[in-house]
Formats: sequence, structure tokens, C-alpha cells
Amino acid sequence: MMTTMRNKKGKKLTLSASTSTSSFPRVLNKQAELGSDGDLSNSSSAAAASARRIFIPKHGVGIRVEQLYKRYDALRAGGESFVGAAGFDLEIAPNRLTALVGPSGSGKTTFLRLVSGLEDPTSGRVFLGGRDVTDLSTRERRVGVVFQGYALFKHMTVADNIKFGPRMLNLPGDPDARVRDLLELVELPHVAKRYPSQLSGGQKQRVALARALAAEPRVLLLDEPFSALDPEVRAALRAGLRDVLRRAGVTAVMVSHDQAEAFEMADDVVVFRRGAPAARGAPGDLRSDPGSPFVMDFVHEANKLPAGCALVRRSGFATRKQGAMCAPCDVECVQRIDDSSSSSSSYTPVTVLDRSFAGNVIKYRIRCEGEGGEPGVELEAHVPSNATALTPAGARGGGGGGRRSGQEGGGSSPSSPLLEQLEVGSRAYARCPPDRFMGFQAEDLEA
Repeated sequence: MMTTMRNKKGKKLTLSASTSTSSFPRVLNKQAELGSDGDLSNSSSAAAASARRIFIPKHGVGIRVEQLYKRYDALRAGGESFVGAAGFDLEIAPNRLTALVGPSGSGKTTFLRLVSGLEDPTSGRVFLGGRDVTDLSTRERRVGVVFQGYALFKHMTVADNIKFGPRMLNLPGDPDARVRDLLELVELPHVAKRYPSQLSGGQKQRVALARALAAEPRVLLLDEPFSALDPEVRAALRAGLRDVLRRAGVTAVMVSHDQAEAFEMADDVVVFRRGAPAARGAPGDLRSDPGSPFVMDFVHEANKLPAGCALVRRSGFATRKQGAMCAPCDVECVQRIDDSSSSSSSYTPVTVLDRSFAGNVIKYRIRCEGEGGEPGVELEAHVPSNATALTPAGARGGGGGGRRSGQEGGGSSPSSPLLEQLEVGSRAYARCPPDRFMGFQAEDLEA
């Protein structure tokens, strides 16, 4: 598939979806002239390309690490040594955006630094595109890095910042054309002559991205790229960054402490724990099947309940472990139930303690009173704000179906009236499907 863009002068730039736009200006699309590694297959073609100042497409490459181990020794007497990478294998697919998430100190940034060459592993190997690069420098690895603080050169204009990497690498091509087309790509064609101090936070982030892409990296590493930005700016730049990376065709790995950000942007997510990956997969797969209590708690900020509490017991879930956890989005909270329904016994009476709005979700904090002398427990239920009804089908006084909007079998119609939201202090009923619970021990959740 071909994509047509225009530069500042209105000239068309034709890009191939199968090639990297890290060769932004005037990409050569004659596949017969390209070798499998993106180089020109004969000298005459190379000469012709040079005459036209064409930047040859560079494809992103896969990342593979084998038994990657990094131990940091104590910096001073009495200090503690610690392990940043616990000897693991991991493979990251090329031309995709992979997000690394996990608690602080779990090894995310250490992994980035080991892949980039900014740190040397204590043992283990790093491969880029199948080549062992463990003993190569960052420059030799052709890895681009976007740091938290962007690290733009304050004494250089935006244009000179972007030219710096290609100049150091002696890359061919017209440097002014490279700057112009990269700034077009990140939608900042008007800032070439400005200095970093004259840019907003969002503009600095995009210039840092353009500078990293200017060196035609095979891999792009982003360490908390939005951490210095206001929430509104962060949200606006997410889609833009994802789009730029896809059009550039580069393999990208991003560290983020913002779960929503990571799951929204990434093609794949890797959850780190204790210096090693604890889980990996597509964002939707990790949410629906986290696979372990630690990952479930991290991904969903799960409700953690005593295994014998009323809500767990009435829902029909049984475990020999000390606790049971469930995602707040799996807790169904309704105003009333039909005592004659066969499902009524699976509901537990609760009191609504608090209600808050988070985008398209209403968050309820509820308290489930104990039975038989057991203490009560508090938990959260997250309900889509566009739910067609909060009362299950067949309930007395209900106004339609009992499933959330968009789900099958609810019995509600477009004309069904919206029921009022649960009020703070009111009585309600809650349950969770037994297959959405997971048993856990306290040690399962230790970071």
C-alpha cells in the first residue's frame, strides 16, 4: 500500500507501507533495485540514488536477549548491590511498538539501557536483527534513544539538533531535506530555527523523536517519553507518536509507568517483575487472561478479598488459597434483584460508599457486609457510563435488560430508559462471575 504525503513546498512524497520512512525524503520504491537488507543491489543504482539524494529505506529489526543478567555493585561501603536483570530470555518482534510496564525497580529501564549499549551486561547476550551486538557501542548498534528529559542541545537550533546524529554517522543525503521532511513528519515544519528554550513541552518531545529518527535507527527506545508533559498534552500526543512510529517502520520499545498509556499505544506489552518479564502479550489478551495474581493485580488494580467472604462465596468461587481477587470491571453492581430468579442467590447486599467519574467509566466504592460475624470488606465496581441499565433482566421495577450496553442477551432496546446511577449511601447488590476470580497468596503479589 502506498501513502502520499506533501512537504512544506507542496511536493508529493510517496511512501511504501512495507518500507521504513526513516528515509523520509524521496523514498526509493523500486523494489527491484533493493536488496533484502534495504541496500542497493548494484553500483549503478547506488550512483543514481546518490545523484537524487535518496535516503535508502531501513527496516526495523527484531530484538533478542539470551540469559540477560545485570548486577549492580554497591557504590559505596555499606551500600547494597542489586540485580537489574535477572538472567532472562526475551524476543521482541520487528516493526512493532512494545511497551514495558511494571513496578518501580522491576528492570524496565535496565533492559532499555542494556539493549542500547549504555550499560554492559554482567552476562548474557544481546542480538539485533540476528546479529550479536553485545560488545558493540550504542553508535555501532544504530539504536536511537528518546530520554525522559529529551536531552536536546540547548545551544543548537532545532535543525542543528536533528542534523547532529546524521553528521556524526556521516550519513549520505541532503541534511536540510532531512530536517525539513522529519519536521513535516512530526508536524512541526515551522520550528527549525528555534532553540529548545523556545519550545513547549509537547514540541520538545516531538523534536526529540525527530532527532532520534534522523539517524535512521534500526531500533528506537523511549524511556518515559511523556513523563514531563501535562496530562492534556500527553493524551494528545499518544496517537500522534504511535502514527509516526508506524509510518517510520521502526522497531520501538517504550518504558511507561502509565498503564492506560501503554495499553492504548502498544502492539505488545511486557510486564516486568523482579528484573525479568512476568508476562507478555497483546494488550487485550493480558487484560482478559493475565495468567497470574501478580499480573492481574498490576493490570487491573484488582479487588483483593478474603477467600471466605460473602461476595466470593455467593458468587460460587472456591479456592484453597487465602484470598480471591477480581477486576473492578468484572463486578456487577445493580439497584435491585428479583428474589424469584435463580440467580438472585449469587448477589450480595452492599452499601455504596463513593462514586466517581473517570472518562467513560463510573467507579463505585462499595462495602459488602460480613455474614456470621465475619468482617465486612470494601471493593470497587467499574461500570460503563453508557450502560443501558443497572438492573438485571426480570428484576422488579426494572427498566429493561440487565447486561451492559453492547452485550448480548440483555433484553434492552434502544428505547429502554436509562436508570439513575447508584447514589452514595444507597443499598445495592453485587456479584462477580466465578470464572473471573483468581485465588492468591500474599507472596504472589510481592513486587
